[in-house]
Amino acid sequence: SALPPMVPPAAGEPDAGALVTRLWDSCAVTGRLCWSARDIVAACAENVEWEDLSHSSEPVVGRAAVFAHLAERQRRDEACGSRLVVERACDGRTAAGFTWHRSNDGGDVGLRGTTFVEVDGDGRVVYVREIAEPLFKPGGGTARLLRAVAKPPAAPPAPLGDARRQPTSASDLVAYLWLEVQGAADFRAEAARYFDKDIVYQDLNFDLPFVGLEHVASFLEEFDIPGLTFVPDRISDGEESCCFTWEVDLGVEGAARVKGVSFYECESTPGTIERRGDDGVVSQVKGKEVRVTYVRDIPESTLKPPPLQALAAAIKPDLRTFKPLLREQQAVAESCSVNAMACRTSTGDMRPDDKKSRG
Repeated sequence: SALPPMVPPAAGEPDAGALVTRLWDSCAVTGRLCWSARDIVAACAENVEWEDLSHSSEPVVGRAAVFAHLAERQRRDEACGSRLVVERACDGRTAAGFTWHRSNDGGDVGLRGTTFVEVDGDGRVVYVREIAEPLFKPGGGTARLLRAVAKPPAAPPAPLGDARRQPTSASDLVAYLWLEVQGAADFRAEAARYFDKDIVYQDLNFDLPFVGLEHVASFLEEFDIPGLTFVPDRISDGEESCCFTWEVDLGVEGAARVKGVSFYECESTPGTIERRGDDGVVSQVKGKEVRVTYVRDIPESTLKPPPLQALAAAIKPDLRTFKPLLREQQAVAESCSVNAMACRTSTGDMRPDDKKSRG
């Protein structure tokens, strides 16, 4: 069909968060699929760049090419009765993002993913990165491989010292942790200050989420690898949640950099925070305490499309997984059970005996 015309430029400041909600979380308008290739491309700039890193390493560039790419996806999804369920979406003016999973008429949970969306000054989509989870879960094998190939720095890291500060929003916290604190000798301890004690951390290289600060701290220690740098590329500007793109630098010249996308959901509460003055003196002032309550990390797969995803798509095209996945609450309860602990999250008390009763 013909390329849809572009929507008019935004009347005021761009609002990427509102655009994400309108384009991808609109089941009441678009019906079962919950998104429309025509609506999305109408909201894109002429020079839009779309990275579908579960499909290809090369971006799809331009409205016409993106329309062809999405129209074919829409045709396949409508034919098999699939829908896209938005799980979490973040606010943001210039960029936003959301986590999602595929589903069907039975409400099953299928392939999960995350999408990052950036808009230009006219409020039109200018860049997208989306990645779906790998179906083969290497788990801790990823850390062992990275540790074997990463090149440690020549000098030991220095402590954070006077560079420590108090982030004031989700996007500020992401920038602080990964652009300012990462690489310091006390990075893990400083990061732990901003993780809620009941945090749920989904690294989709693992079968189950990490639940609770102690569990997450162990995971971060495993991936605190000398020479490996987690390099943020584009960071959304949300207050309560943040989506951002990144790549992994192994410190080895010429080595390929794995790309990825992450989503951080935060909770802000009034409290007393530290504020460092221009004279270097630290004082206690009233402000917002920002804590991370949920994380999803997804790296790209080396092979595109990943062989298991292609096989699952042929067998169960609606879900693109070999069987329905656990709902998040069930996965949290399973993780608690495996680790012999009781957990409390934003979804309520989750104890080992809850996993059969929670939907």
